[in-house]
Amino acid sequence: MLTAIAVALPIFGGLGIVPIQIWDEARLANNTLEMLQGGDWLQTQYAGSADMWNSKPPLLIWIQLLSVKLLGFNEFSFRLPSAVAAFGCCMLLFVFLKKYLEQPLFAAIAALVLVTSYGFTGPHVARSGDYDALLLLFTSLAAFSFFAYTESGKRQYLYAMFMAFSLAVLTKSVAALLLVPGLVFYALWRKKLFSLLKNKHFYGGAALFLLLPAAYYLLREARDPGYLQAVWLNDFGRYAEATPENRHAFSFYLLNFHRWRLSFWYLLIPCGIALGLFSKAENIKRLSVFSALTSFCYLLLISFSQTKLYWYDAQLYPFFAILIAIFVHFVFEILQDIPAFSHKLTFNIVPYIFLFLILLIPYRDIMSHSLNPKVHPLVKRPFYEVSYQLQAASHGKQNLQADYLLYEGYYAHLRPYLYLLQKKGTCLSHLDWRQLKAGDRVLVPQKNIQRELEKRYRYRVLRKKGGVVSYWILALR
Repeated sequence: MLTAIAVALPIFGGLGIVPIQIWDEARLANNTLEMLQGGDWLQTQYAGSADMWNSKPPLLIWIQLLSVKLLGFNEFSFRLPSAVAAFGCCMLLFVFLKKYLEQPLFAAIAALVLVTSYGFTGPHVARSGDYDALLLLFTSLAAFSFFAYTESGKRQYLYAMFMAFSLAVLTKSVAALLLVPGLVFYALWRKKLFSLLKNKHFYGGAALFLLLPAAYYLLREARDPGYLQAVWLNDFGRYAEATPENRHAFSFYLLNFHRWRLSFWYLLIPCGIALGLFSKAENIKRLSVFSALTSFCYLLLISFSQTKLYWYDAQLYPFFAILIAIFVHFVFEILQDIPAFSHKLTFNIVPYIFLFLILLIPYRDIMSHSLNPKVHPLVKRPFYEVSYQLQAASHGKQNLQADYLLYEGYYAHLRPYLYLLQKKGTCLSHLDWRQLKAGDRVLVPQKNIQRELEKRYRYRVLRKKGGVVSYWILALR
Protein backbone atom coordinates (compact mmCIF):
# COMPACT_ATOMS: atom_id res chain seq x y z
CA MET A 1 0.00 0.00 0.00
CA LEU A 2 2.79 2.45 0.90
CA THR A 3 4.54 1.72 -2.39
CA ALA A 4 1.33 2.33 -4.34
CA ILE A 5 0.78 5.68 -2.61
CA ALA A 6 4.40 6.75 -3.13
CA VAL A 7 4.14 5.84 -6.82
CA ALA A 8 0.74 7.47 -7.33
CA LEU A 9 1.57 10.91 -5.93
CA PRO A 10 4.08 12.02 -8.59
CA ILE A 11 2.09 10.40 -11.41
CA PHE A 12 -1.32 11.91 -10.67
CA GLY A 13 -0.34 15.10 -8.83
CA GLY A 14 -0.84 18.25 -10.92
CA LEU A 15 -1.83 16.16 -13.93
CA GLY A 16 -4.12 18.77 -15.46
CA ILE A 17 -2.08 21.93 -14.83
CA VAL A 18 -0.18 22.27 -18.10
CA PRO A 19 -2.24 23.07 -21.23
CA ILE A 20 -2.45 20.65 -24.16
CA GLN A 21 1.02 20.32 -25.73
CA ILE A 22 1.71 20.69 -29.43
CA TRP A 23 2.33 17.75 -31.79
CA ASP A 24 1.42 14.27 -30.51
CA GLU A 25 -0.64 15.14 -27.45
CA ALA A 26 -2.52 17.86 -29.33
CA ARG A 27 -3.16 15.54 -32.25
CA LEU A 28 -4.61 12.86 -29.99
CA ALA A 29 -6.75 15.44 -28.22
CA ASN A 30 -8.22 16.45 -31.58
CA ASN A 31 -8.70 12.81 -32.61
CA THR A 32 -10.52 12.16 -29.32
CA LEU A 33 -12.76 15.21 -29.62
CA GLU A 34 -13.66 14.50 -33.23
CA MET A 35 -14.47 10.89 -32.38
CA LEU A 36 -16.58 12.17 -29.50
CA GLN A 37 -18.48 14.51 -31.80
CA GLY A 38 -18.73 12.24 -34.84
CA GLY A 39 -19.24 8.88 -33.16
CA ASP A 40 -16.99 7.05 -35.67
CA TRP A 41 -14.84 4.65 -33.63
CA LEU A 42 -13.01 3.14 -36.61
CA GLN A 43 -11.61 6.18 -38.38
CA THR A 44 -9.51 8.73 -36.54
CA GLN A 45 -10.04 12.23 -37.89
CA TYR A 46 -8.39 15.63 -37.82
CA ALA A 47 -10.21 18.78 -38.99
CA GLY A 48 -13.08 16.66 -40.29
CA SER A 49 -10.98 14.39 -42.53
CA ALA A 50 -9.40 10.95 -42.12
CA ASP A 51 -6.14 11.41 -40.23
CA MET A 52 -3.32 9.93 -42.30
CA TRP A 53 -0.59 11.85 -40.45
CA ASN A 54 -1.35 10.16 -37.15
CA SER A 55 -1.80 6.66 -38.55
CA LYS A 56 -1.49 4.76 -35.25
CA PRO A 57 -4.33 2.39 -34.31
CA PRO A 58 -6.88 4.00 -31.99
CA LEU A 59 -6.75 1.89 -28.80
CA LEU A 60 -5.50 4.79 -26.67
CA ILE A 61 -7.95 7.20 -28.32
CA TRP A 62 -10.81 4.82 -27.48
CA ILE A 63 -9.71 4.75 -23.82
CA GLN A 64 -9.32 8.54 -23.77
CA LEU A 65 -12.78 8.85 -25.27
CA LEU A 66 -14.26 6.75 -22.45
CA SER A 67 -12.44 8.89 -19.88
CA VAL A 68 -13.73 12.09 -21.48
CA LYS A 69 -17.28 10.71 -21.65
CA LEU A 70 -17.17 9.92 -17.93
CA LEU A 71 -15.42 13.06 -16.67
CA GLY A 72 -15.94 15.63 -19.41
CA PHE A 73 -13.16 16.96 -21.59
CA ASN A 74 -10.35 18.63 -19.69
CA GLU A 75 -6.60 18.21 -19.40
CA PHE A 76 -6.91 15.82 -16.43
CA SER A 77 -9.49 13.49 -17.97
CA PHE A 78 -7.64 13.42 -21.29
CA ARG A 79 -4.31 12.50 -19.63
CA LEU A 80 -5.82 10.17 -17.06
CA PRO A 81 -5.52 6.98 -19.19
CA SER A 82 -1.78 7.56 -19.61
CA ALA A 83 -1.36 8.21 -15.89
CA VAL A 84 -3.32 5.06 -15.00
CA ALA A 85 -1.17 3.06 -17.46
CA ALA A 86 2.02 4.47 -15.91
CA PHE A 87 0.79 3.63 -12.41
CA GLY A 88 -0.12 0.17 -13.66
CA CYS A 89 3.37 -0.25 -15.11
CA CYS A 90 4.97 0.58 -11.74
CA MET A 91 2.70 -1.82 -9.91
CA LEU A 92 3.22 -4.50 -12.56
CA LEU A 93 6.98 -4.19 -11.97
CA PHE A 94 6.40 -4.42 -8.22
CA VAL A 95 4.17 -7.52 -8.44
CA PHE A 96 6.45 -9.24 -10.96
CA LEU A 97 9.57 -8.79 -8.81
CA LYS A 98 7.81 -9.56 -5.54
CA LYS A 99 6.46 -12.82 -6.95
CA TYR A 100 9.69 -13.87 -8.65
CA LEU A 101 12.22 -12.91 -5.97
CA GLU A 102 9.93 -13.12 -2.92
CA GLN A 103 11.55 -9.90 -1.71
CA PRO A 104 8.96 -7.12 -1.34
CA LEU A 105 11.62 -4.55 -0.48
CA PHE A 106 13.53 -5.20 -3.72
CA ALA A 107 10.26 -4.85 -5.64
CA ALA A 108 9.43 -1.57 -3.86
CA ILE A 109 12.90 -0.16 -4.61
CA ALA A 110 12.51 -0.95 -8.32
CA ALA A 111 9.06 0.68 -8.47
CA LEU A 112 10.35 3.80 -6.73
CA VAL A 113 13.39 4.00 -9.01
CA LEU A 114 11.04 3.78 -12.00
CA VAL A 115 8.73 6.54 -10.82
CA THR A 116 11.66 8.81 -9.93
CA SER A 117 13.16 8.43 -13.41
CA TYR A 118 12.34 11.68 -15.23
CA GLY A 119 12.34 9.86 -18.57
CA PHE A 120 9.38 7.86 -17.28
CA THR A 121 7.44 10.36 -15.16
CA GLY A 122 8.41 13.44 -17.18
CA PRO A 123 6.99 14.72 -20.48
CA HIS A 124 5.54 12.50 -23.20
CA VAL A 125 5.16 9.36 -21.08
CA ALA A 126 3.42 9.01 -17.70
CA ARG A 127 1.82 12.43 -17.46
CA SER A 128 0.80 13.37 -20.99
CA GLY A 129 -1.89 12.24 -23.38
CA ASP A 130 0.58 10.43 -25.62
CA TYR A 131 0.90 6.79 -26.62
CA ASP A 132 4.01 5.87 -24.67
CA ALA A 133 2.68 5.10 -21.18
CA LEU A 134 0.07 2.67 -22.49
CA LEU A 135 2.62 1.18 -24.88
CA LEU A 136 5.04 0.74 -22.00
CA LEU A 137 2.44 -1.03 -19.88
CA PHE A 138 1.74 -3.59 -22.61
CA THR A 139 5.36 -4.15 -23.69
CA SER A 140 6.45 -4.55 -20.05
CA LEU A 141 3.65 -7.06 -19.50
CA ALA A 142 4.75 -8.92 -22.64
CA ALA A 143 8.41 -8.99 -21.57
CA PHE A 144 7.70 -10.07 -17.99
CA SER A 145 5.29 -12.74 -19.26
CA PHE A 146 8.00 -14.07 -21.55
CA PHE A 147 10.47 -14.17 -18.65
CA ALA A 148 7.92 -16.01 -16.54
CA TYR A 149 7.43 -18.51 -19.37
CA THR A 150 11.17 -19.22 -19.57
CA GLU A 151 11.15 -19.84 -15.81
CA SER A 152 8.05 -22.02 -15.57
CA GLY A 153 7.23 -23.25 -19.05
CA LYS A 154 3.56 -22.52 -18.37
CA ARG A 155 1.66 -21.84 -21.58
CA GLN A 156 -0.57 -19.16 -20.04
CA TYR A 157 2.46 -16.87 -19.83
CA LEU A 158 3.15 -17.44 -23.51
CA TYR A 159 -0.41 -16.49 -24.44
CA ALA A 160 -0.23 -13.49 -22.10
CA MET A 161 2.90 -12.31 -23.92
CA PHE A 162 1.29 -12.52 -27.35
CA MET A 163 -1.90 -10.84 -26.17
CA ALA A 164 0.09 -8.01 -24.58
CA PHE A 165 2.10 -7.52 -27.78
CA SER A 166 -1.14 -7.47 -29.77
CA LEU A 167 -2.53 -4.70 -27.57
CA ALA A 168 0.79 -2.87 -27.80
CA VAL A 169 0.58 -2.92 -31.62
CA LEU A 170 -2.97 -1.57 -31.39
CA THR A 171 -1.50 1.22 -29.27
CA LYS A 172 1.56 2.31 -31.26
CA SER A 173 2.03 0.07 -34.27
CA VAL A 174 5.48 -1.38 -34.97
CA ALA A 175 7.10 0.39 -31.99
CA ALA A 176 5.52 -2.38 -29.93
CA LEU A 177 7.92 -4.97 -31.35
CA LEU A 178 11.28 -3.32 -30.67
CA LEU A 179 11.77 -5.38 -27.49
CA VAL A 180 11.48 -8.66 -29.40
CA PRO A 181 15.20 -8.99 -30.43
CA GLY A 182 16.26 -8.75 -26.80
CA LEU A 183 13.78 -11.45 -25.81
CA VAL A 184 15.09 -13.68 -28.60
CA PHE A 185 18.68 -13.29 -27.37
CA TYR A 186 17.58 -14.04 -23.83
CA ALA A 187 15.83 -17.21 -25.01
CA LEU A 188 19.06 -18.19 -26.78
CA TRP A 189 21.05 -17.57 -23.60
CA ARG A 190 18.61 -19.74 -21.64
CA LYS A 191 18.78 -22.38 -24.42
CA LYS A 192 15.01 -22.24 -24.78
CA LEU A 193 14.58 -20.73 -28.22
CA PHE A 194 14.44 -23.94 -30.25
CA SER A 195 12.12 -25.71 -27.81
CA LEU A 196 9.91 -22.61 -27.96
CA LEU A 197 9.76 -22.82 -31.76
CA LYS A 198 8.67 -26.45 -31.48
CA ASN A 199 5.86 -25.60 -29.06
CA LYS A 200 2.42 -25.65 -30.70
CA HIS A 201 1.24 -22.99 -28.24
CA PHE A 202 3.83 -20.60 -29.68
CA TYR A 203 1.99 -20.70 -33.00
CA GLY A 204 -1.41 -20.50 -31.33
CA GLY A 205 -0.22 -17.40 -29.48
CA ALA A 206 1.25 -15.95 -32.69
CA ALA A 207 -2.14 -16.36 -34.39
CA LEU A 208 -3.78 -14.61 -31.43
CA PHE A 209 -1.21 -11.81 -31.71
CA LEU A 210 -1.96 -11.23 -35.41
CA LEU A 211 -5.74 -11.40 -35.19
CA LEU A 212 -6.71 -8.07 -33.63
CA PRO A 213 -4.16 -5.75 -35.32
CA ALA A 214 -4.73 -7.36 -38.73
CA ALA A 215 -8.49 -6.94 -38.34
CA TYR A 216 -8.13 -3.24 -37.55
CA TYR A 217 -5.59 -2.50 -40.30
CA LEU A 218 -7.65 -4.28 -42.95
CA LEU A 219 -10.91 -2.63 -41.88
CA ARG A 220 -9.27 0.79 -41.88
CA GLU A 221 -7.71 0.21 -45.32
CA ALA A 222 -11.12 -0.76 -46.66
CA ARG A 223 -12.55 2.41 -45.17
CA ASP A 224 -9.63 4.69 -46.19
CA PRO A 225 -7.70 3.35 -49.19
CA GLY A 226 -4.06 4.32 -48.81
CA TYR A 227 -4.09 3.90 -45.03
CA LEU A 228 -1.60 1.01 -45.08
CA GLN A 229 0.76 3.05 -47.24
CA ALA A 230 0.51 5.89 -44.71
CA VAL A 231 1.32 3.42 -41.91
CA TRP A 232 4.37 2.23 -43.85
CA LEU A 233 5.65 5.76 -44.43
CA ASN A 234 4.93 7.02 -40.92
CA ASP A 235 6.00 4.02 -38.86
CA PHE A 236 8.61 2.18 -40.93
CA GLY A 237 9.89 5.09 -42.99
CA ARG A 238 11.06 6.96 -39.89
CA TYR A 239 13.70 4.34 -39.20
CA ALA A 240 15.50 4.92 -42.51
CA GLU A 241 14.84 8.64 -42.94
CA ALA A 242 14.59 11.65 -40.65
CA THR A 243 13.83 15.33 -40.86
CA PRO A 244 16.84 17.55 -39.96
CA GLU A 245 15.44 18.44 -36.53
CA ASN A 246 15.01 14.73 -35.62
CA ARG A 247 18.40 13.56 -36.87
CA HIS A 248 20.90 13.15 -34.03
CA ALA A 249 24.16 11.37 -33.25
CA PHE A 250 24.28 7.68 -32.29
CA SER A 251 24.99 8.77 -28.69
CA PHE A 252 21.78 10.85 -28.45
CA TYR A 253 19.99 8.61 -25.95
CA LEU A 254 23.10 7.91 -23.85
CA LEU A 255 23.75 11.63 -23.51
CA ASN A 256 20.10 12.23 -22.60
CA PHE A 257 20.35 9.72 -19.74
CA HIS A 258 23.22 11.78 -18.35
CA ARG A 259 21.73 15.22 -19.01
CA TRP A 260 18.14 14.83 -17.84
CA ARG A 261 16.32 11.59 -18.55
CA LEU A 262 18.02 9.46 -15.88
CA SER A 263 20.58 11.86 -14.46
CA PHE A 264 20.39 10.67 -10.84
CA TRP A 265 20.39 6.92 -11.49
CA TYR A 266 22.22 6.15 -14.74
CA LEU A 267 25.65 5.43 -13.21
CA LEU A 268 24.14 2.61 -11.15
CA ILE A 269 23.06 0.64 -14.23
CA PRO A 270 26.49 -0.87 -15.00
CA CYS A 271 26.93 -1.54 -11.26
CA GLY A 272 23.67 -3.49 -11.24
CA ILE A 273 24.67 -5.45 -14.35
CA ALA A 274 28.06 -6.38 -12.87
CA LEU A 275 26.56 -7.43 -9.53
CA GLY A 276 23.85 -9.43 -11.26
CA LEU A 277 26.20 -11.28 -13.57
CA PHE A 278 28.45 -12.35 -10.68
CA SER A 279 25.66 -13.00 -8.20
CA LYS A 280 25.56 -16.41 -6.55
CA ALA A 281 21.77 -16.26 -6.60
CA GLU A 282 20.65 -17.75 -9.91
CA ASN A 283 17.38 -15.86 -9.93
CA ILE A 284 19.19 -12.52 -9.63
CA LYS A 285 21.64 -13.54 -12.35
CA ARG A 286 18.86 -14.50 -14.76
CA LEU A 287 16.95 -11.32 -13.98
CA SER A 288 20.01 -9.14 -14.63
CA VAL A 289 20.86 -10.90 -17.90
CA PHE A 290 17.23 -10.59 -19.02
CA SER A 291 17.10 -6.87 -18.19
CA ALA A 292 20.53 -6.12 -19.65
CA LEU A 293 19.97 -8.01 -22.91
CA THR A 294 16.49 -6.59 -23.45
CA SER A 295 17.52 -3.00 -22.76
CA PHE A 296 20.82 -3.23 -24.68
CA CYS A 297 19.16 -4.59 -27.84
CA TYR A 298 16.39 -2.01 -27.65
CA LEU A 299 18.88 0.82 -27.11
CA LEU A 300 20.90 -0.31 -30.13
CA LEU A 301 17.80 -0.38 -32.32
CA ILE A 302 16.66 3.13 -31.45
CA SER A 303 20.22 4.47 -31.62
CA PHE A 304 20.66 3.17 -35.18
CA SER A 305 17.34 4.68 -36.23
CA GLN A 306 17.65 7.83 -38.33
CA THR A 307 14.74 9.46 -36.50
CA LYS A 308 15.60 10.03 -32.85
CA LEU A 309 13.07 11.55 -30.44
CA TYR A 310 13.76 11.69 -26.72
CA TRP A 311 10.67 9.70 -25.70
CA TYR A 312 11.63 6.70 -27.84
CA ASP A 313 13.69 5.50 -24.86
CA ALA A 314 10.55 5.03 -22.71
CA GLN A 315 10.48 1.22 -22.96
CA LEU A 316 13.91 1.01 -21.34
CA TYR A 317 13.01 2.35 -17.91
CA PRO A 318 11.43 -0.73 -16.26
CA PHE A 319 14.53 -2.76 -17.15
CA PHE A 320 16.85 0.01 -15.97
CA ALA A 321 14.88 0.13 -12.72
CA ILE A 322 15.50 -3.59 -12.17
CA LEU A 323 19.25 -3.21 -12.76
CA ILE A 324 19.49 -0.18 -10.47
CA ALA A 325 17.46 -1.98 -7.80
CA ILE A 326 19.94 -4.89 -7.88
CA PHE A 327 22.71 -2.51 -6.83
CA VAL A 328 20.67 -0.54 -4.28
CA HIS A 329 19.31 -3.69 -2.65
CA PHE A 330 22.83 -5.17 -2.57
CA VAL A 331 24.11 -2.16 -0.62
CA PHE A 332 21.09 -2.41 1.69
CA GLU A 333 21.94 -6.05 2.47
CA ILE A 334 25.61 -5.20 3.05
CA LEU A 335 24.64 -2.52 5.60
CA GLN A 336 22.17 -4.91 7.19
CA ASP A 337 24.85 -7.56 7.70
CA ILE A 338 27.59 -5.35 9.17
CA PRO A 339 28.16 -6.77 12.68
CA ALA A 340 29.05 -3.40 14.23
CA PHE A 341 25.63 -2.00 13.43
CA SER A 342 23.78 -5.12 14.55
CA HIS A 343 25.62 -5.33 17.88
CA LYS A 344 25.37 -1.67 18.87
CA LEU A 345 21.79 -1.03 17.78
CA THR A 346 18.65 -2.71 19.11
CA PHE A 347 17.28 -2.38 15.60
CA ASN A 348 19.68 -1.85 12.71
CA ILE A 349 18.22 1.28 11.18
CA VAL A 350 21.30 2.13 9.08
CA PRO A 351 20.21 0.34 5.84
CA TYR A 352 16.83 2.08 6.01
CA ILE A 353 18.53 5.45 6.45
CA PHE A 354 20.55 4.61 3.33
CA LEU A 355 17.36 3.85 1.40
CA PHE A 356 15.73 7.05 2.61
CA LEU A 357 18.71 9.18 1.63
CA ILE A 358 19.26 7.64 -1.80
CA LEU A 359 15.57 8.00 -2.69
CA LEU A 360 15.03 11.40 -1.07
CA ILE A 361 16.54 13.67 -3.74
CA PRO A 362 15.08 11.99 -6.86
CA TYR A 363 11.66 11.65 -5.20
CA ARG A 364 11.69 15.28 -4.07
CA ASP A 365 12.70 16.39 -7.56
CA ILE A 366 10.04 14.35 -9.34
CA MET A 367 7.35 15.62 -6.95
CA SER A 368 8.50 19.17 -7.67
CA HIS A 369 8.23 18.54 -11.42
CA SER A 370 4.76 17.02 -10.97
CA LEU A 371 3.27 19.71 -8.76
CA ASN A 372 4.90 22.56 -10.70
CA PRO A 373 4.95 21.15 -14.23
CA LYS A 374 6.54 22.94 -17.15
CA VAL A 375 5.52 22.93 -20.79
CA HIS A 376 7.26 20.81 -23.43
CA PRO A 377 11.06 20.99 -22.80
CA LEU A 378 11.86 21.60 -26.47
CA VAL A 379 9.43 24.52 -26.84
CA LYS A 380 9.90 27.75 -24.89
CA ARG A 381 7.18 29.12 -22.59
CA PRO A 382 6.26 32.21 -24.74
CA PHE A 383 5.02 29.85 -27.46
CA TYR A 384 2.44 28.52 -24.99
CA GLU A 385 1.34 31.88 -23.59
CA VAL A 386 -1.82 31.83 -25.71
CA SER A 387 -2.44 28.22 -24.60
CA TYR A 388 -2.39 29.27 -20.94
CA GLN A 389 -4.78 32.12 -21.67
CA LEU A 390 -7.19 29.93 -23.63
CA GLN A 391 -6.98 27.34 -20.87
CA ALA A 392 -7.84 29.95 -18.24
CA ALA A 393 -10.72 31.24 -20.37
CA SER A 394 -12.07 27.69 -20.88
CA HIS A 395 -12.08 27.29 -17.08
CA GLY A 396 -13.96 30.57 -16.68
CA LYS A 397 -11.00 32.36 -15.10
CA GLN A 398 -10.26 34.91 -17.82
CA ASN A 399 -12.10 37.11 -20.32
CA LEU A 400 -10.27 37.19 -23.66
CA GLN A 401 -12.37 40.04 -25.12
CA ALA A 402 -12.23 38.45 -28.57
CA ASP A 403 -14.49 36.72 -31.07
CA TYR A 404 -11.75 35.30 -33.31
CA LEU A 405 -8.33 33.72 -32.85
CA LEU A 406 -5.85 34.76 -35.54
CA TYR A 407 -3.20 32.07 -35.83
CA GLU A 408 -1.03 31.12 -38.77
CA GLY A 409 0.24 27.57 -39.17
CA TYR A 410 -0.44 24.34 -37.30
CA TYR A 411 -2.61 24.98 -34.27
CA ALA A 412 -3.76 21.54 -33.10
CA HIS A 413 -2.77 22.48 -29.52
CA LEU A 414 -5.31 25.36 -29.56
CA ARG A 415 -8.25 23.64 -31.27
CA PRO A 416 -9.40 21.78 -28.11
CA TYR A 417 -9.74 25.09 -26.28
CA LEU A 418 -11.79 26.58 -29.10
CA TYR A 419 -14.07 23.55 -28.76
CA LEU A 420 -14.38 24.03 -24.99
CA LEU A 421 -15.04 27.76 -25.27
CA GLN A 422 -17.67 27.27 -27.96
CA LYS A 423 -19.31 24.59 -25.81
CA LYS A 424 -19.49 27.11 -22.95
CA GLY A 425 -21.11 29.69 -25.22
CA THR A 426 -18.02 31.83 -25.85
CA CYS A 427 -18.02 32.19 -29.63
CA LEU A 428 -14.28 32.18 -30.22
CA SER A 429 -13.30 30.65 -33.55
CA HIS A 430 -10.28 30.57 -35.81
CA LEU A 431 -10.04 33.12 -38.62
CA ASP A 432 -7.51 34.02 -41.31
CA TRP A 433 -6.15 37.49 -40.52
CA ARG A 434 -6.71 38.54 -44.16
CA GLN A 435 -10.48 38.18 -43.75
CA LEU A 436 -10.99 40.81 -41.04
CA LYS A 437 -13.72 43.42 -41.17
CA ALA A 438 -14.63 46.44 -39.08
CA GLY A 439 -16.02 45.55 -35.66
CA ASP A 440 -14.13 42.25 -35.27
CA ARG A 441 -12.51 41.59 -31.92
CA VAL A 442 -9.48 39.37 -32.41
CA LEU A 443 -6.95 37.56 -30.25
CA VAL A 444 -3.44 37.63 -31.80
CA PRO A 445 -0.54 35.69 -30.23
CA GLN A 446 1.92 35.81 -33.18
CA LYS A 447 4.07 38.92 -33.64
CA ASN A 448 4.17 38.68 -37.44
CA ILE A 449 0.35 38.85 -37.58
CA GLN A 450 0.34 41.67 -35.02
CA ARG A 451 2.65 43.69 -37.27
CA GLU A 452 0.56 43.04 -40.38
CA LEU A 453 -2.67 43.90 -38.58
CA GLU A 454 -1.29 47.15 -37.17
CA LYS A 455 0.00 48.11 -40.60
CA ARG A 456 -3.24 47.42 -42.50
CA TYR A 457 -5.99 48.39 -40.05
CA ARG A 458 -7.06 51.10 -37.70
CA TYR A 459 -7.55 49.41 -34.34
CA ARG A 460 -7.89 49.74 -30.60
CA VAL A 461 -5.99 47.50 -28.19
CA LEU A 462 -8.48 45.90 -25.78
CA ARG A 463 -6.04 43.79 -23.83
CA LYS A 464 -2.37 42.89 -23.80
CA LYS A 465 -0.83 40.12 -21.73
CA GLY A 466 2.36 38.13 -22.18
CA GLY A 467 2.76 39.16 -25.81
CA VAL A 468 -0.81 38.10 -26.69
CA VAL A 469 -2.90 41.09 -27.84
CA SER A 470 -6.67 41.53 -28.23
CA TYR A 471 -7.61 44.11 -30.89
CA TRP A 472 -10.84 45.80 -31.86
CA ILE A 473 -10.71 46.36 -35.60
CA LEU A 474 -12.09 49.81 -36.52
CA ALA A 475 -11.44 50.11 -40.27
CA LEU A 476 -8.94 49.59 -43.09
CA ARG A 477 -6.18 52.16 -43.23
